[in-house]
Amino acid sequence: MLKVISYFRKGSTSEKNISTKCSSKSQKTWFPAANVNKRRPSHYKGETAAWKAKTVSVIGRVKGRDRHTALLRRGIRTKKGPIELVYLSEKTDKPSLAFAIPKIVGKAVTRNRIRRQLREEFTKIVARESKNFLEGNYLIKVHSAEILNINELLEEAIKDLKLQHERN
Repeated sequence: MLKVISYFRKGSTSEKNISTKCSSKSQKTWFPAANVNKRRPSHYKGETAAWKAKTVSVIGRVKGRDRHTALLRRGIRTKKGPIELVYLSEKTDKPSLAFAIPKIVGKAVTRNRIRRQLREEFTKIVARESKNFLEGNYLIKVHSAEILNINELLEEAIKDLKLQHERN
């Protein structure tokens, strides 16, 4: 038995004894629904739209410590302005890209913006010159945040790399 005391007015109280056992006629316990966002893909139960095409990436990522170290040690280098491009020839389906942007360049927002811009320009160049583009791994090192014309610098660096690769 529970003793419940309720206060109605100042100084007056009312006491009631309540049974702690549930009667057989009581309702089922109700729990609120979980906080679920029904617009998220994991909660979507319907069919997927037929018009949605899978995105196909033109460039890949340099994966693994071994590839990164090989790229840094044996790669062909060229520098244009604040951008340094390192290339290592390797048989791949599509060119792979990695970045090295130190904290000196700026805060994370600045570094990520530069990374997005460079990846987009690199993707455009690869798509435009898909047949003549060198297969392998690329590393773009940025030495300063003051990159004015990313497209021109990146194209010149890639042309220089092609010339150096042909000489070797």
